[in-house]
Amino acid sequence: MSIRFQKLRFNLDKERDLEAWDILHSVPGSRNAYILDAVCAYSKQLTQEEACVAFQHQILGVIRAGLASQPINAQPLPVESSQEDDTVLDNFLESAF
Repeated sequence: MSIRFQKLRFNLDKERDLEAWDILHSVPGSRNAYILDAVCAYSKQLTQEEACVAFQHQILGVIRAGLASQPINAQPLPVESSQEDDTVLDNFLESAF
């Protein structure tokens, strides 16, 4: 059997530590199982957030490339309009994810 130990300290003078302490001590059942589940869930959440950010950057690049390529007879967009489009696009993508 391969068991590893990890020491965890709480400074109850710090609000975050005290909150975590209270949560941990109100858990019914195994605290060890609770901590394991929490660590694994947090890790998956970070991975999912990182994937969403990478996806947003890819989509922004594709859309900006599409906005930059204009038909031959089209009038060029003023710089201000292009920046406004980017801001609107950024806001939309941030709210969508």
